[in-house]
Amino acid sequence: MRLAIGDEVTFCVPAAPEARAGVDDAANGAPPPMEASMIALASTSRNAGSVLGCFTLDLPRTGAGEDAPPRPNLQLDCHAFGDKLILAGLPADFDEPELMRFFSKQGASQAIVARAKMCSFASVSFPSTLEVARFVGRTAHAFADDKETRIARLLPLVIGDADAARLPALPAPTLAVGEEVGSLLVVWSPLVLAVAYSVELRPAGAAGDWVAVDVASSRLGSSSNRFDSACSSCRVGGLHPTSAYEARVSYFTEC
Repeated sequence: MRLAIGDEVTFCVPAAPEARAGVDDAANGAPPPMEASMIALASTSRNAGSVLGCFTLDLPRTGAGEDAPPRPNLQLDCHAFGDKLILAGLPADFDEPELMRFFSKQGASQAIVARAKMCSFASVSFPSTLEVARFVGRTAHAFADDKETRIARLLPLVIGDADAARLPALPAPTLAVGEEVGSLLVVWSPLVLAVAYSVELRPAGAAGDWVAVDVASSRLGSSSNRFDSACSSCRVGGLHPTSAYEARVSYFTEC
């Protein structure tokens, strides 16, 4: 679990310091080290898009029926943001009911699966950030199905296919003609996970390269500046007045 400045946590110290004192420490009078365990987030004032953790969820399959052969565990990329978990890499036969067989026992209130051409995602909602932190703070979670008790595990995030999407894309932005000749207004849907946005344009229907919008000048350029997370639109000037354009918006997160 990633902690931020201002977070309040609870924890346990398994053994009394006196019982763990080493010979050298006792000789020179230095206090023995204290190691905390069972760390839990008690309160936080961080924003909803703050990252609580990134990991691989090793999740056993359920609901296949009594006579069905066992299926291998799923290895899902998982990002914890605020009161939600975002899972990537879902197979085609994995749906909300199977997802909630596990997550309902972890305090989740809702799960939504979104299908895409290249990758499918799921959003799992919890009542608050504290429930998500409680889930992320443990490396193993037991849950029972109709047959037996199973164990889901949180593993270090494995970077496999570098081209595979790990978070869902934004919906396509909308374009409107600006008040000035040769200008366009680009509007996109804000995302709570985003800490910044990048806006790019190119002539519509062309297979050419995308060109980024410079934040300072509001024109196409080579600058790598990003729009603030509070932005959901930008005006782009200096465009060819008779050309049609298409736009794409990318977002960036803390993870």
